[in-house]
Amino acid sequence: RSISSILVKQGFITMILFNVYYVSFSAVLQWKYNSLNTSYNWANNLILIICLIGIAAAVVVMEFSTKESQYGEFKKKFKDTWTCRIYILMSVVMRICLGMYSALQNDYQESTLFILGIAIIFVMYNLINLPFNDALQNYRACLCHITMLVILLTTNYYRSMKSNTPMLVKAHIHVPAMVEIVLIALCVFVSMLVLTYEIAQTAKKFKESKTVGEEKMPIQGPTKMNLQ
Repeated sequence: RSISSILVKQGFITMILFNVYYVSFSAVLQWKYNSLNTSYNWANNLILIICLIGIAAAVVVMEFSTKESQYGEFKKKFKDTWTCRIYILMSVVMRICLGMYSALQNDYQESTLFILGIAIIFVMYNLINLPFNDALQNYRACLCHITMLVILLTTNYYRSMKSNTPMLVKAHIHVPAMVEIVLIALCVFVSMLVLTYEIAQTAKKFKESKTVGEEKMPIQGPTKMNLQ
């Protein structure tokens, strides 16, 4: 029961973190472009509202739950300060804001400036607090968030800064795109490296705890039957 509870909670939070941007983006697009006159659209909106409520409820329950062990890395790897322990909440809020604003203002080229502002706020929060206990996790998180910021900067560069540049000229400006690709590849490499290190450390701790447990086992003396 405990293992299944851990898998459900950690799996559900992981699903939220990976999909909350797309759910928010899709929800706003649905409300923005679809008419509410048909029962089909009402059903779509109802499903989206239920998804958003479920996301909010899951995050609130996680933040106020006292059983930290059942949320694993989502609660146990952070420093014991409230600014660090709301890292997951801040991540979800940031993704919701990015998704909703991107869909709401997708018709305007200048909208990428506000999106950059949201990303910069989150990157500054991460750099200032360094929320993880492990230094490697902090380096990895900072690299990933800076890469996200560079991706948004690249989008802003091609869409807004070069909006009046002819497409044939813009298509041959490769440096921003190359920097973005290099950073994405570096993120994947560093994340895999940190993951491998964590798996090795976990296996080492498990082996050590098993060895200590075997050493502490009481030695059975000769029984009455053996003496006879």
